[in-house]
Amino acid sequence: MFKTGDGKWDGNVKTTSTYNMAEVVLYNLKPNVKASTLKVRLCSRSTGNCTNYKTVGDFEGAYLVSFSYLKPATYDVDVAYTGSGSVSGKLDAIAGREIQKN
Repeated sequence: MFKTGDGKWDGNVKTTSTYNMAEVVLYNLKPNVKASTLKVRLCSRSTGNCTNYKTVGDFEGAYLVSFSYLKPATYDVDVAYTGSGSVSGKLDAIAGREIQKN
């Protein structure tokens, strides 16, 4: 479970040199809000450096955001809501592998 605006990390994901991308999926949101009102960033536990916030996309009902070409590290996930109040729900953060295009 996560809740925006509570000052806590909302999840984490570990990347490696092989699995250097991360996808964050948000679901069971309360209240039910548009994907475009949610932003996600990743912050490295070892360096404290964070990615820029990325706006969540709505892919056939799945609220998803992807981060590519990450350095191997454990990243904490921060979800932000651009509306008033807060949003809570469930989050899955998954490391994956970039597929090389020929």
